[in-house]
Order: sequence, then C-alpha cells, then structure tokens
Amino acid sequence: YEAKPEAKHHNNTKYAAMVESVDHSVRDVLAKLDELKLADETIVLFFSDNGGYLGATSNHPLRGGKGMLYEGGIREPMIVRWPGNVPAGRKSDQVWAFWEVMPTLAEWAGASAPKSTDGISMAPAILGRPQTKQHDYLYWDYGHSRGNFMQAIRMGDWKGIRNAPGAELELYDLAQDAAETQNIAAKHPQIVKKIEQAMQDSFVATPAY
Repeated sequence: YEAKPEAKHHNNTKYAAMVESVDHSVRDVLAKLDELKLADETIVLFFSDNGGYLGATSNHPLRGGKGMLYEGGIREPMIVRWPGNVPAGRKSDQVWAFWEVMPTLAEWAGASAPKSTDGISMAPAILGRPQTKQHDYLYWDYGHSRGNFMQAIRMGDWKGIRNAPGAELELYDLAQDAAETQNIAAKHPQIVKKIEQAMQDSFVATPAY
C-alpha cells in the first residue's frame, strides 16, 4: 500500500495513452467553446472519482490508490475554469466530495437542490468567498459486494479508516501526516469513539448489495 518515491515514473504504455486521450479530449472541448464564443459563459469542472490505479501509476506521497479508502484512493484535486468569476491560478484547500457537485451547479443555475441530497453547495469556496456551510464530517464506504467492506470518515483534519468489518479503527492526523504513515488511534481514544459513532450513524444497508 505504500507509494514509493521511485514509483513516480512508469512504463505503462496503455496508461500513458489513456492520459493522452484525456488531454486531447479536454483540449477539444475548450477549443470548441472558444470557437462558439461560449468560453466566458461556460463553467468547466475537471476532476476524478478516485485516485490512480496502483498497477499503472503512483499516488505518491499519498498512501494507497483506486479501490482503497486511504488518501491515495479518495483524495483528488479539481480544476474549475470560469473566466471573470474564478481567478486563474487561485488555490483552495476546501475539502468536498462528489455529492457537492449537484447542489453547487444547481445554485449557479438558479435552481434548488433536492432536499434529500447530502451535498452542500461549494459555490462560495470556488468563487473565493467564505464557505460558511460545512459538513461535520465526510463518510465513505466501499466493497459491499466483495466481502472486504471498508469505511472511512474525515472529520476536520482527523481521518478514521476501518479496512474490514470488526477491524481496529486506524486514526490519522492529515494536517501532519497526509501520507497516513502514523496510526495514532491509541493516543486519541475519544476521537476514535466519535468517529466510530459517526460510521455507525452514516452506514445505510443497501438491498442491491
């Protein structure tokens, strides 16, 4: 599960071809917006649903990759282009997840997001304004149909992860240890208890699995 510095380079030609294909596709979309003179009134968001597959690339310095709930599997950057609204080159450390996309786009479109969504509009953060509405925590689970059910919680800078049913919860301080190398669960039993309760509260059994 450890990403090694020397693994930052690879010789996987299929992976390289897929990356090049994405590059070309993005180029073509942006070129078409320019051609149609729609670039200044079109919001472009570019992001991924998971980290890189470890058999093809490295997520160094983050731990893990696609199919895992360590940061290498779930932490992804996002790029937003909206000329005149999102300053070019500005960076934000706002933490959010896929379920924020729909309510964010709904706000920009002047629509109301369904009340059933777990998502929060992140329009303020993207536009460089204070993001006053925040989640108490973010929750992930994965692997229902594979017998290796995993759960993770991000609560501020705390990250709790359980890699199998009944396994001990691992705890990391992402502000100090983004690579998740130091499991500090034994030092913070109250945080562990709080995260375990959040996992229990967040899990919803799904008949499809």
